[in-house]
Amino acid sequence: MPRTARLEELGLPFHVIVQGIERRRIFDDDADRADLHARCRRVFAETGIDVLAWAWMPNHAHLVLRPLRHGLGRAMQRVLCGYARAYNLRHGRVGRLFRDRFWSRPVESDEDLLALVAYVLLNPVRGGLVPDIAALERHAWTSLVELMEPADRRAPLVDVAAALAPFGAHADVATTALLGLLAGRLAATDGILPVPRAALSLGECERRDLAVGGTFALRLRTRTVESALRERASVAAVRQRLLARGWTLDGVVARAAAICGARAQPVRTGSRARVHVEARALAAHFACAYLRSSAAEVARATGIARQSVVDARERGRASAEARGLSWEAFYSGGPPRVRACVSDAVPSAT
Repeated sequence: MPRTARLEELGLPFHVIVQGIERRRIFDDDADRADLHARCRRVFAETGIDVLAWAWMPNHAHLVLRPLRHGLGRAMQRVLCGYARAYNLRHGRVGRLFRDRFWSRPVESDEDLLALVAYVLLNPVRGGLVPDIAALERHAWTSLVELMEPADRRAPLVDVAAALAPFGAHADVATTALLGLLAGRLAATDGILPVPRAALSLGECERRDLAVGGTFALRLRTRTVESALRERASVAAVRQRLLARGWTLDGVVARAAAICGARAQPVRTGSRARVHVEARALAAHFACAYLRSSAAEVARATGIARQSVVDARERGRASAEARGLSWEAFYSGGPPRVRACVSDAVPSAT
């Protein structure tokens, strides 16, 4: 049976759970926990993913992630495959460590985000790893300690500013509000949450926990998710229209060069002249965002390294905004005539 495609909309927070196969432990000691922490910090920084909350439990891990430049799939694959190999080497085992793919679902409202952060951070209390919130503040393996204490032991995995932003404009106010939320959630669910869970799926566990905690956001498909789904459908429709009109990646590069008053050939071959860098950035933005070209395809078409495409795309987006250049204006008039990928001719901007 084919797998269901994930919704991986950029800018939308997601709850991510990874669980050990057969619900076995994925951490044997603090060295394991530190390894996963370091891998997440490195990979998420490289791929442009904000971490809003996290918690390591003995046989599973929670993350609240907001992808800004790339979807979660490849980043999580890098993290989990690398960690599983290292774990197996450290502990002399073979075989799979994690249960199937990671589980994820989009955060559907501001209320849902607050409830979810509290749910993730309270996991060690509900799981019996620490007795209360005072101990949780000192517990090393959630993002709460990174928000409450100076990062003198390790670089934080959580994005402190982004994590505190929903709770207040100033750090002191925000942390006080966060602790108040945790205390309220814990009191609201005290004596109710320890329920039989062995037969429940990850999504059912989370749905039950959050519903008991006072939010029913998971029961409804709210405006946030509906908007993301509509935007995804809209982008797919735009791509089909552009392809039907004959647009290709070479045409996008040629149009970007024309807008910047440059020849197309140096843009395609990695020239570092300022005008060619700007044209390359515009091409990366409009090709990735609307023609849905991959980073590898853009890298080949512009003569730069694949890892440079992300930065080029961001510069292109900023340049387009500064120029007041919409996607309709960029793609207006149909694709320019491109004789070959090595053409030096300046194509018409119209």
